[in-house]
Amino acid sequence: MSDANCIFLRDCASDTTAEGIPKIILTKSLIGRILWLIAYLLSWGTFLYLLSQMITTFYAYPTTISLGFTSGTGSAEFPSVTVCNMNKVSKTKLLSSASVYELSELDDYVWSLIQSEAEATYDTDLGDLTCSSGSFSCDSGATCIPSYFVCDGTDDCTDATDEQGCTYATTAEPSGQTTVDYTAQSWWSDFEFSQFYGIDSSDWKSLLLASNKEDYSDLTSYATMSRSEVEEMGTAIDDFIVQCSFDGVDCTNSEFLQFQDDVYGNCYTYNHNSSNIITTSRSGADYGLKLTLFLDVDDYIGLLSHTAGAVVVVHPPMIDPLPDVNGIFSYPGTSTLISSHKVA
Repeated sequence: MSDANCIFLRDCASDTTAEGIPKIILTKSLIGRILWLIAYLLSWGTFLYLLSQMITTFYAYPTTISLGFTSGTGSAEFPSVTVCNMNKVSKTKLLSSASVYELSELDDYVWSLIQSEAEATYDTDLGDLTCSSGSFSCDSGATCIPSYFVCDGTDDCTDATDEQGCTYATTAEPSGQTTVDYTAQSWWSDFEFSQFYGIDSSDWKSLLLASNKEDYSDLTSYATMSRSEVEEMGTAIDDFIVQCSFDGVDCTNSEFLQFQDDVYGNCYTYNHNSSNIITTSRSGADYGLKLTLFLDVDDYIGLLSHTAGAVVVVHPPMIDPLPDVNGIFSYPGTSTLISSHKVA
């Protein structure tokens, strides 16, 4: 290389701001120049490798999710828990009631009709019907009717044996005009109960005959009982809740508040006292409220309860649980786990 070229390279090396190049050119030792050249090339190689990695990562559009877990050491308020048996009233208790005992007999009557229809439709022999003590067995053996159906002037047995040998009392026709409350009639029509207009809610036979539903589900909305009757004949807490524990400690039935629901009868609420809210610091299936419920399915009134099971509602204390709206169904022979968390 000519002296002029060497001088030009030295001048460039002295003026350049690039790291490494001045050392490569101005170092007098050959070995030193070679070492600086190797370091310079390695630096560029590393830079180009990292640059390619960054470009590749950028166009891969990765997503990073950061998760954190905070374990609290304090206590949290436990919600109220309401449980109801889907059986509004007990069939056994109905038999001892002077006002609505006919409903139990009527339930047997409807069941006998369903059984007879099943035998006729599917050509299946379900066996002879066994009528309860308060029912009348038709001579045909295919139907049980309530005892108060006998000698009422209507053939309820297909063989008319319920009207044989009867003596009917005669009553005088009422005189004068009959006043019809059209306002009340309009009200029933508005609520789709026009077929029940003029029928006493305790006249179960007339209600049954007026029903428009195959499962008589419209009776549950019309034929109602008083709160005191439901309280007396509904599911008792000692018969319903057979085991109770909270956070591993046994609780008693006296800790529940009883109230009457229009759909499910007697219901029971745990942790109902706003001045003494229960708290818990534990979570999981082994803690919280654990209940064992006895449903007594054989004691159901099918006309009023079309499904067997329990209704559970988790709700804030002192708030109406509304079981028919917010209820979670738990069916016989099953274990139901319900978990919840409080939203701030």
